[in-house]
Amino acid sequence: MTDMEMERRNQRASKLRAIKVDDQFFVESSEKKIAYIVNRVNGGYACTCGDYASNHKKDQEFKCKHILAVLNGNVVMLSSGNGKKPKLDDRFISNIQGKDFVLYAGLLDLAHQMGLSELQVEALQYPTQENNQMAICKATAVSKNGDMFVDVGDANPTNTSQKIAPYPAHGQHQSESKSFA
Repeated sequence: MTDMEMERRNQRASKLRAIKVDDQFFVESSEKKIAYIVNRVNGGYACTCGDYASNHKKDQEFKCKHILAVLNGNVVMLSSGNGKKPKLDDRFISNIQGKDFVLYAGLLDLAHQMGLSELQVEALQYPTQENNQMAICKATAVSKNGDMFVDVGDANPTNTSQKIAPYPAHGQHQSESKSFA
């Protein structure tokens, strides 16, 4: 891999977040639709993404952008705070072409296990013809100990499932908040 290719890969990795649970990392995909599993293996790291699977065979030192996200410190360390170890439920793991992927419902379940107390979603832009049906929302998650995590996401017919793309979001609410007791 050339220095320029490594720099480009590091730039992509800098935009990804990873969540560490026990000895595993769950690193979001570029599209933020699924998470890849990154594990420590023989003093290094292995990832469930296709890029790692195909390139690691040719180069044992290969690091995909998900591994680089972990190595570069884009990691949120979570603990349950109640003495119980959080566990990813198998129903939130989807096997696609022989590789395991964590669904975002699984990450949300882990967040609940680790003390999610509030989740706020604010619509920043509603989809219209003028903005190519682009919806933009901001989500804020608050833990029971007051830690706050904020992210902005977008959706449009080109980056969503074909099943939901024909149904742009319509609504009157500017924001919605849900507290968990």
